[in-house]
Amino acid sequence: MPEPSAQSSLLRRGLDTSGGAAFVRERLRLLGKTVFLLSFSFYLALTGTFIVTGAPVLAVVLSPPALGHFLGSSMMGLLWLLARRPSTSLPWLGALDAFSVTLGCGFLSGMVVDESQTMQTLLAIMVTVLTRAILVPSTPGRTALLTAAAFVPTFLVSLILHHPTTLVPEASPAFQKVFLTLNTFLWVVLGTTLATISSRVTYGLRQQVREATDIGQYTLEEKIGGGGMGEVWRARHRLLIRAAAV
Repeated sequence: MPEPSAQSSLLRRGLDTSGGAAFVRERLRLLGKTVFLLSFSFYLALTGTFIVTGAPVLAVVLSPPALGHFLGSSMMGLLWLLARRPSTSLPWLGALDAFSVTLGCGFLSGMVVDESQTMQTLLAIMVTVLTRAILVPSTPGRTALLTAAAFVPTFLVSLILHHPTTLVPEASPAFQKVFLTLNTFLWVVLGTTLATISSRVTYGLRQQVREATDIGQYTLEEKIGGGGMGEVWRARHRLLIRAAAV
Protein backbone atom coordinates (compact mmCIF):
# COMPACT_ATOMS: atom_id res chain seq x y z
CA MET A 1 0.00 0.00 0.00
CA PRO A 2 1.47 3.40 -0.91
CA GLU A 3 2.46 5.78 1.85
CA PRO A 4 0.00 8.62 2.49
CA SER A 5 0.95 12.28 2.45
CA ALA A 6 2.92 13.98 5.21
CA GLN A 7 -0.32 15.46 6.56
CA SER A 8 -1.87 12.00 6.82
CA SER A 9 1.25 10.71 8.57
CA LEU A 10 0.50 13.05 11.46
CA LEU A 11 -2.46 10.83 12.29
CA ARG A 12 -0.14 8.12 13.64
CA ARG A 13 1.42 10.40 16.24
CA GLY A 14 0.90 9.17 19.77
CA LEU A 15 0.30 5.55 18.80
CA ASP A 16 2.47 2.99 20.57
CA THR A 17 4.41 1.61 17.61
CA SER A 18 7.14 -0.07 19.66
CA GLY A 19 5.75 -3.45 18.65
CA GLY A 20 5.77 -2.57 14.96
CA ALA A 21 2.93 -2.40 12.47
CA ALA A 22 1.87 -6.00 13.19
CA PHE A 23 1.15 -5.14 16.83
CA VAL A 24 -0.88 -2.05 15.92
CA ARG A 25 -2.82 -4.01 13.28
CA GLU A 26 -3.66 -6.74 15.79
CA ARG A 27 -4.91 -4.23 18.38
CA LEU A 28 -7.00 -2.26 15.89
CA ARG A 29 -8.43 -5.49 14.52
CA LEU A 30 -9.39 -6.53 18.05
CA LEU A 31 -10.94 -3.11 18.70
CA GLY A 32 -13.03 -3.25 15.52
CA LYS A 33 -14.11 -6.83 16.15
CA THR A 34 -15.06 -6.27 19.79
CA VAL A 35 -17.04 -3.05 19.32
CA PHE A 36 -18.70 -4.24 16.09
CA LEU A 37 -19.95 -7.50 17.58
CA LEU A 38 -21.25 -5.75 20.69
CA SER A 39 -22.85 -2.85 18.83
CA PHE A 40 -24.36 -4.91 16.03
CA SER A 41 -25.80 -7.41 18.51
CA PHE A 42 -27.58 -4.52 20.22
CA TYR A 43 -28.78 -3.27 16.83
CA LEU A 44 -30.27 -6.64 15.88
CA ALA A 45 -31.89 -7.08 19.28
CA LEU A 46 -33.45 -3.60 19.40
CA THR A 47 -34.68 -3.47 15.81
CA GLY A 48 -35.85 -7.07 16.04
CA THR A 49 -37.94 -6.24 19.09
CA PHE A 50 -39.85 -3.54 17.21
CA ILE A 51 -40.33 -5.73 14.15
CA VAL A 52 -41.61 -8.68 16.19
CA THR A 53 -44.23 -6.44 17.82
CA GLY A 54 -45.64 -5.67 14.37
CA ALA A 55 -43.90 -2.42 13.41
CA PRO A 56 -43.22 -2.01 9.65
CA VAL A 57 -39.74 -3.34 8.85
CA LEU A 58 -38.82 -0.47 6.51
CA ALA A 59 -39.97 2.18 8.97
CA VAL A 60 -37.91 0.59 11.74
CA VAL A 61 -34.63 0.17 9.83
CA LEU A 62 -34.88 3.64 8.24
CA SER A 63 -35.63 5.47 11.48
CA PRO A 64 -32.85 7.87 12.60
CA PRO A 65 -31.88 5.86 15.70
CA ALA A 66 -31.63 2.62 13.73
CA LEU A 67 -29.72 4.23 10.85
CA GLY A 68 -27.27 5.95 13.18
CA HIS A 69 -26.74 2.72 15.11
CA PHE A 70 -26.22 0.69 11.93
CA LEU A 71 -23.73 3.15 10.40
CA GLY A 72 -21.79 3.48 13.65
CA SER A 73 -21.55 -0.30 13.94
CA SER A 74 -20.54 -0.59 10.29
CA MET A 75 -17.59 1.76 10.77
CA MET A 76 -16.16 -0.54 13.43
CA GLY A 77 -16.81 -3.53 11.19
CA LEU A 78 -14.90 -1.75 8.43
CA LEU A 79 -12.02 -1.16 10.84
CA TRP A 80 -12.03 -4.89 11.63
CA LEU A 81 -11.75 -5.75 7.95
CA LEU A 82 -9.19 -3.12 6.94
CA ALA A 83 -6.89 -3.78 9.91
CA ARG A 84 -6.61 -7.41 8.79
CA ARG A 85 -4.62 -6.41 5.70
CA PRO A 86 -0.93 -7.21 6.33
CA SER A 87 0.21 -4.53 3.89
CA THR A 88 -1.31 -1.67 5.87
CA SER A 89 1.47 0.71 6.95
CA LEU A 90 1.76 2.55 10.26
CA PRO A 91 0.59 5.93 8.86
CA TRP A 92 -2.51 4.28 7.42
CA LEU A 93 -3.11 2.42 10.67
CA GLY A 94 -2.97 5.75 12.50
CA ALA A 95 -5.54 7.13 10.09
CA LEU A 96 -7.76 4.07 10.61
CA ASP A 97 -7.55 4.50 14.36
CA ALA A 98 -8.54 8.17 14.17
CA PHE A 99 -11.26 8.03 11.53
CA SER A 100 -12.97 4.80 12.60
CA VAL A 101 -13.54 6.09 16.12
CA THR A 102 -14.49 9.68 15.28
CA LEU A 103 -16.66 8.85 12.26
CA GLY A 104 -18.23 5.82 13.94
CA CYS A 105 -19.23 7.89 16.97
CA GLY A 106 -20.30 10.71 14.64
CA PHE A 107 -22.78 8.35 12.98
CA LEU A 108 -24.04 7.33 16.42
CA SER A 109 -25.05 10.95 17.02
CA GLY A 110 -27.80 10.37 14.46
CA MET A 111 -29.54 8.27 17.11
CA VAL A 112 -30.35 11.39 19.15
CA VAL A 113 -34.05 12.14 18.76
CA ASP A 114 -35.10 12.49 22.40
CA GLU A 115 -33.74 12.48 25.94
CA SER A 116 -33.56 8.69 26.28
CA GLN A 117 -31.73 8.32 22.96
CA THR A 118 -29.23 10.97 24.04
CA MET A 119 -28.27 8.89 27.06
CA GLN A 120 -28.11 5.67 25.04
CA THR A 121 -25.86 7.38 22.50
CA LEU A 122 -23.54 8.76 25.17
CA LEU A 123 -23.25 5.31 26.73
CA ALA A 124 -22.54 3.71 23.34
CA ILE A 125 -19.79 6.25 22.66
CA MET A 126 -18.35 5.74 26.13
CA VAL A 127 -18.12 1.98 25.56
CA THR A 128 -16.36 2.61 22.24
CA VAL A 129 -13.76 5.07 23.52
CA LEU A 130 -13.03 3.11 26.70
CA THR A 131 -12.56 -0.08 24.68
CA ARG A 132 -10.16 1.76 22.40
CA ALA A 133 -8.24 3.21 25.35
CA ILE A 134 -7.77 -0.28 26.81
CA LEU A 135 -7.00 -2.19 23.60
CA VAL A 136 -4.99 0.36 21.58
CA PRO A 137 -1.98 1.71 23.53
CA SER A 138 -1.39 5.38 22.76
CA THR A 139 -0.36 8.52 24.58
CA PRO A 140 -2.95 10.15 26.86
CA GLY A 141 -2.89 13.23 24.62
CA ARG A 142 -3.89 11.27 21.52
CA THR A 143 -6.62 9.45 23.40
CA ALA A 144 -8.01 12.66 24.90
CA LEU A 145 -8.12 14.32 21.47
CA LEU A 146 -9.83 11.40 19.71
CA THR A 147 -12.27 10.86 22.58
CA ALA A 148 -13.30 14.51 22.66
CA ALA A 149 -13.76 14.46 18.87
CA ALA A 150 -15.90 11.34 19.20
CA PHE A 151 -18.26 13.06 21.66
CA VAL A 152 -18.53 16.43 19.89
CA PRO A 153 -21.21 15.50 17.28
CA THR A 154 -23.58 14.11 19.91
CA PHE A 155 -23.04 17.13 22.14
CA LEU A 156 -23.77 19.51 19.25
CA VAL A 157 -26.90 17.60 18.22
CA SER A 158 -28.22 17.61 21.78
CA LEU A 159 -27.40 21.33 22.01
CA ILE A 160 -29.32 22.18 18.85
CA LEU A 161 -32.33 19.98 19.49
CA HIS A 162 -34.61 20.60 22.43
CA HIS A 163 -36.66 17.86 24.00
CA PRO A 164 -38.53 18.23 27.29
CA THR A 165 -36.97 16.20 30.07
CA THR A 166 -38.97 13.86 32.26
CA LEU A 167 -36.56 14.54 35.13
CA VAL A 168 -37.81 18.10 35.72
CA PRO A 169 -41.11 18.28 33.77
CA GLU A 170 -42.45 21.17 35.84
CA ALA A 171 -39.47 23.42 34.99
CA SER A 172 -39.50 26.05 32.27
CA PRO A 173 -38.31 25.11 28.76
CA ALA A 174 -35.22 27.33 29.19
CA PHE A 175 -34.22 25.57 32.41
CA GLN A 176 -34.82 22.15 30.84
CA LYS A 177 -32.55 23.13 27.96
CA VAL A 178 -29.79 24.19 30.35
CA PHE A 179 -30.25 21.06 32.42
CA LEU A 180 -29.99 18.67 29.44
CA THR A 181 -27.03 20.55 27.98
CA LEU A 182 -25.16 20.47 31.28
CA ASN A 183 -25.97 16.79 31.76
CA THR A 184 -24.65 15.94 28.30
CA PHE A 185 -21.52 18.03 28.83
CA LEU A 186 -20.76 16.29 32.13
CA TRP A 187 -21.05 12.89 30.46
CA VAL A 188 -18.65 14.07 27.75
CA VAL A 189 -16.16 15.20 30.39
CA LEU A 190 -16.56 11.94 32.31
CA GLY A 191 -16.06 9.78 29.22
CA THR A 192 -13.03 11.75 28.05
CA THR A 193 -11.45 11.67 31.50
CA LEU A 194 -11.95 7.93 32.02
CA ALA A 195 -10.62 7.10 28.54
CA THR A 196 -7.57 9.32 29.04
CA ILE A 197 -6.77 7.79 32.42
CA SER A 198 -7.20 4.26 31.03
CA SER A 199 -4.92 5.12 28.13
CA ARG A 200 -2.31 6.58 30.46
CA VAL A 201 -2.23 3.37 32.51
CA THR A 202 -2.10 1.08 29.46
CA TYR A 203 0.53 3.18 27.70
CA GLY A 204 2.60 3.48 30.88
CA LEU A 205 2.61 -0.27 31.42
CA ARG A 206 3.71 -0.81 27.83
CA GLN A 207 6.55 1.66 28.33
CA GLN A 208 7.70 -0.12 31.50
CA VAL A 209 7.70 -3.48 29.76
CA ARG A 210 9.66 -2.08 26.83
CA GLU A 211 12.27 -0.51 29.10
CA ALA A 212 12.65 -3.80 30.97
CA THR A 213 13.29 -5.71 27.73
CA ASP A 214 15.59 -3.20 26.02
CA ILE A 215 19.25 -4.10 25.52
CA GLY A 216 20.97 -1.22 23.81
CA GLN A 217 19.22 -0.67 20.50
CA TYR A 218 17.43 -4.03 20.69
CA THR A 219 14.09 -4.95 22.20
CA LEU A 220 13.76 -8.56 23.34
CA GLU A 221 10.61 -10.26 22.07
CA GLU A 222 10.85 -14.03 22.59
CA LYS A 223 13.34 -16.55 23.93
CA ILE A 224 14.53 -18.83 21.14
CA GLY A 225 16.82 -21.14 23.08
CA GLY A 226 19.50 -21.37 25.74
CA GLY A 227 22.36 -23.42 27.12
CA GLY A 228 25.28 -23.37 29.49
CA MET A 229 26.83 -20.33 27.84
CA GLY A 230 23.73 -18.15 27.72
CA GLU A 231 20.40 -17.59 25.99
CA VAL A 232 19.32 -16.60 22.49
CA TRP A 233 16.38 -14.23 22.08
CA ARG A 234 14.50 -13.02 19.06
CA ALA A 235 14.82 -9.24 19.15
CA ARG A 236 14.00 -6.18 17.09
CA HIS A 237 16.28 -3.25 16.35
CA ARG A 238 14.44 -0.14 17.56
CA LEU A 239 15.85 2.21 14.93
CA LEU A 240 16.07 -0.08 11.90
CA ILE A 241 12.82 -1.90 12.89
CA ARG A 242 14.05 -5.29 11.77
CA ALA A 243 14.33 -8.71 13.39
CA ALA A 244 17.59 -9.92 14.94
CA ALA A 245 18.95 -12.64 17.22
CA VAL A 246 20.59 -11.52 20.47
